[in-house]
Amino acid sequence: MRMEDLDQALFVPKNSYGHYEVAVRIIRPGRGRSDCRIYLEPLPGKHSYSVEDFQMLMNLNEEQPFPILVGKVRIRRGSAPKHELDFERDGRELSFEETIEFMTTMTRWKRIV
Repeated sequence: MRMEDLDQALFVPKNSYGHYEVAVRIIRPGRGRSDCRIYLEPLPGKHSYSVEDFQMLMNLNEEQPFPILVGKVRIRRGSAPKHELDFERDGRELSFEETIEFMTTMTRWKRIV
């Protein structure tokens, strides 16, 4: 999926903790997909994020790996129970062979609070 294929007016609500939640799908070659929520720190004066904002924030290059990951990402694998990863605590970063595919249906942008 290409970024330019997505709706240019996606909005992400703030959750009760003041973070924005982003629905993403991590595709691991040979290992399937994981549906996740990524929490973004709010930017001053920003009340929503567009696809262009996500492109800027994600900054998908090897020199600056995903500086916007905060708090917890919840991953659901099929019928398995949710598994929570705390990126700040364990220091885990998404590897660069893991690509990000943004979900296109607004029904999947559900709040987790």
